[in-house]
Amino acid sequence: MMKKQSYIYVNGLSDLGSRMQLIAMTALILTFENSAFWLTAFFAARQVGGILSSLYAGVLADRMDRRRLMIGSDLVCGAMMAAVVIVPEPWFVILTAFVVGVLFNVFQVSFSASIPQVFGEDRVLETNALIVRLASAASIVGFTAGGLLADRFGYQAIILFDASTFFISAVVLMGLKWNSAPEQSGKRLELVRDLREVFAYIWKRPIFLLPSLLLLIYSLGTTAWNYGLPMVSGELPDNQSTMHGLMWSMVGLGSFVGSFLAGRWKVKLLPALLLSLAAGAVLYTAAFATDLIPVMLVFLFLAGLVDAGIQMYHRTIMQESENEIRGRVFGVQALMNRLGFLAGFAMMPWLVGSYSLLGMVLIINGVVLLAVLLTGVQARGVSSRTLNR
Repeated sequence: MMKKQSYIYVNGLSDLGSRMQLIAMTALILTFENSAFWLTAFFAARQVGGILSSLYAGVLADRMDRRRLMIGSDLVCGAMMAAVVIVPEPWFVILTAFVVGVLFNVFQVSFSASIPQVFGEDRVLETNALIVRLASAASIVGFTAGGLLADRFGYQAIILFDASTFFISAVVLMGLKWNSAPEQSGKRLELVRDLREVFAYIWKRPIFLLPSLLLLIYSLGTTAWNYGLPMVSGELPDNQSTMHGLMWSMVGLGSFVGSFLAGRWKVKLLPALLLSLAAGAVLYTAAFATDLIPVMLVFLFLAGLVDAGIQMYHRTIMQESENEIRGRVFGVQALMNRLGFLAGFAMMPWLVGSYSLLGMVLIINGVVLLAVLLTGVQARGVSSRTLNR
């Protein structure tokens, strides 16, 4: 039987396919008439699908077998991605984005909630470091490879490769066994009651409430460079997809290195999260403040360095919640993440049109810094075993 630790590498392969697929899908959408509209619709569909499924995904993860939820999500996502090659039409691309947005939440919430049970509660931070490291490696290779292959061979082979990684993940999960059944197996799924319970749980515990609110602001800030990097690469005279992929790869390289550092330092998790968020906002702003592409790449690397800490510290804090409610806790995190992205992408065109690309980045990251400052003030006096790790 395959060792459980090995599945993290399979999940990393799926991350690689997803990175490559993002570049390929962008290249496909840019061939459509009214491509700017369809590109916006593509990102919006993913976020809307994620928003609608976030809380329900958490309830499912607490009331159903988490492993089976992950397998089903992989199989449907793989089938939808493969079908894009057969039906490369705008409406189907948007439909696929919506379905993948829904099922990504179901998979990711179940996976994140399962980590303490699968790998041991004493290895949570170490496991999160490895997950971030492999995701970063996928970014380093995937975005650049996706750009190069999109420029040379088109989008079809890349999308089919991504579809295959979903199927591989599902097959491997079928061979793995752990106690993935719901802890309270006799409790019926009642959406309103279950959601009321998790919101009350988070509200009474500042160690979970403050990072949840910060995630909303962080996701809003992340849209600044998600939206901005294609605009910067689109203004280059040639090799636009390649340069777009290279920018993402530099963020991934920084995150890869950062996953080693953040995983080894003994720090208080909430203060470390706040410091990483503040540093990330400053570094991403600096990246867009320069006209020199090599300098921008350096700042993107440094921003990726601290972004690894943001992911690891936040995820580890949330995994301190009790197993019977952990799925719903991660469902709330998924909702905060999606709401931040949706709000950001809705605001970006207006902000860029009114204040320029750099002005948009300054405003958004200024909001992030303000949120970090206010959270730091509010966090004084918060007492939790998580803070003293």
